[in-house]
Amino acid sequence: KSLIDVLDDAFDNEKVFVSILGHFNFSIEAIQIPTPRRARQSLYEWETYRRASHNEPKISNAVQTYSSSDQLLQYTNLTAVGSLAYVEDEEALVLRVKNGWRYINLGNIVTKHIPLTTPAYDEIHRLIHNSQTTVTSADYARYSKTIKQSRGLIMAALNNPYSGNIGVKNADFACYKQAHDANIGGTFRAFLGSQLQNIGSIVFIRDNRLPVVNTKGEVLYNSWRELFTGVGIPYSSSLDIYSFDGKSVLRDNTWPMKIVWHGANVSGTRDMDANCREWTSNDLRDFGKASVLSRQGLLGQEKYSCNNSFIVLCIQVTTRN
Repeated sequence: KSLIDVLDDAFDNEKVFVSILGHFNFSIEAIQIPTPRRARQSLYEWETYRRASHNEPKISNAVQTYSSSDQLLQYTNLTAVGSLAYVEDEEALVLRVKNGWRYINLGNIVTKHIPLTTPAYDEIHRLIHNSQTTVTSADYARYSKTIKQSRGLIMAALNNPYSGNIGVKNADFACYKQAHDANIGGTFRAFLGSQLQNIGSIVFIRDNRLPVVNTKGEVLYNSWRELFTGVGIPYSSSLDIYSFDGKSVLRDNTWPMKIVWHGANVSGTRDMDANCREWTSNDLRDFGKASVLSRQGLLGQEKYSCNNSFIVLCIQVTTRN
């Protein structure tokens, strides 16, 4: 008999079935041939039991569940393109694509309770513009609910500086996670040029004429497109970029050096010779393009060693969820 026939015959004998699978250390991912319906169901039940006993991802009929993004990445090569997965600690739904995972934006949580109303404008205005008050993460989460209604593409900084080995996927994920935590809608990507993306093209075409605004709704640039005309646009010293948790990148000591990583030329095209080896290196001998924010704007063409820790920006690539 074939192995599958043996498994099928063992369907009604749990001890024999478990013994066979345990001996060969099978998993569903290892079975690449069609199986009889009963054996296939047995494999599914065994795999669910095995994963639970080894603290591995749980299986549902449609979506695999992972406890963390680290665990998700461990199973990337074992997951078919097109599969859905749920990351528990992020409360995030992701889709397996050719080069990894892509996050799927979810709508509002449905509960039996009536949602809280948005804070009044006067309260938000007082919170944001009180010059002597530091905006806390809790406060920021409250007023940021109104930010997603702004008619513009929101630009924000990650909450901490990073060296050149941040990784594009990790940076994109951090942008997604921190925007999600701050209750800011839309889709965010890292302002980093790489082999797979030019900065100038990461915003959806339908939205690239929108102004670029900070998290307070102040206009930083008249449109996304104007950033990449090739002439370089200076940064207005009267305005500021804020992190997702409400810190000013120009005034807060979290960023001792007010320099922004980008890895692109002035037209937004990736610079393959100056992007810290695809943002995987923090070696002193490797270099990445970055810009002194107060003097050169977002696309200054200075090169810095990848061991430096600089500002990493995120841009809302579409205002639609």
